[in-house]
Amino acid sequence: MAAADSHRARRRRAKANSGEGGCQVFLRILIPLTLLWPVLALAAEGTALRRYRASPARELGALAFCIVIFFALWIGADRALEGAMGSAAGLGVATGISLLAVPLILLLGYKLCGVKPDSAHPSH
Repeated sequence: MAAADSHRARRRRAKANSGEGGCQVFLRILIPLTLLWPVLALAAEGTALRRYRASPARELGALAFCIVIFFALWIGADRALEGAMGSAAGLGVATGISLLAVPLILLLGYKLCGVKPDSAHPSH
């Protein structure tokens, strides 16, 4: 029993020393979280998606869907690329791939939530 306890304690110390604690995870997520908001604003108002309008609840639902799918895509890409490219490079590439997908994810969210193009706002 004592051997099993010491093994668990060694694993906890190794995990704490490797930087895999809660603070490390928060800092990894902070980068894409910070970059998501300006890209999401540009995708919603600076592209042809600007003409899509609906009730505030439907638009908020589409934005929430976009955020959830963005982070699902980012987590998958980060986990896949971290082993192949290293921690920092994998983080950067995963964030770039996920940010490039934001307009498509937002369009999909608009379609699923019933947000339709408004004829009063013609596309540019």
